[in-house]
Amino acid sequence: FNDQYPEYRDLHRDISLTLSKFRQLDAMMERLQRDNGTQNQQRIRSILQKLEEKKNDPTFWEKKERCDYLKAKLTHLKTRICTFDETNMRKDPH
Repeated sequence: FNDQYPEYRDLHRDISLTLSKFRQLDAMMERLQRDNGTQNQQRIRSILQKLEEKKNDPTFWEKKERCDYLKAKLTHLKTRICTFDETNMRKDPH
């Protein structure tokens, strides 16, 4: 558990930052679409390009997949450890 938790924590932080960036870009794009203008259209195209680059980045998806795997694994291990501890506490409360 302890040897993979730091990796999970780092991946989770990276993925959360990227997903936050997606949300920020989406919100910015919505605002720009409401304010029609040539300059805004250029900014929208730029934002769309950045979003597409991120969404098509295989490294991001590999990290996300690894993060999801580690989360499931660590959750399973934590559940097993808690079950083990509870069982042992009932057998020997001292």
